[in-house]
Amino acid sequence: MNCIDGVEGVLSRVLQSQCRRFAQGEITAMEYALFARGLIEDSTAFVLENREIGVSPELFSSVLYQMARNSWVAALVSLREKDAGQGTEGEPVPDEGYAEYFFDYLYKNGTYPA
Repeated sequence: MNCIDGVEGVLSRVLQSQCRRFAQGEITAMEYALFARGLIEDSTAFVLENREIGVSPELFSSVLYQMARNSWVAALVSLREKDAGQGTEGEPVPDEGYAEYFFDYLYKNGTYPA
């Protein structure tokens, strides 16, 4: 394993851990998105400052962002399926792609879409 694989692996575990906290209701979608943004921005800054790692900071940031987003969307789908299986009426299921838009908006703007 090279250095960057180890870094990505650790950060992936941290993102998964926070996503589990979201799925368990311990943190909100906003808290998860802002945590992910901070983690990704700070780790990308580290990669920029340490070019000897030998990875494109843009690619590194993109890979982590996709991990964070995909984990959150999967957790949201799981929560909705759980609500449906229990016969409880959760939030209405949005149109295809809305969950991704919602996460992107939270991540970029730090606020909920209007």
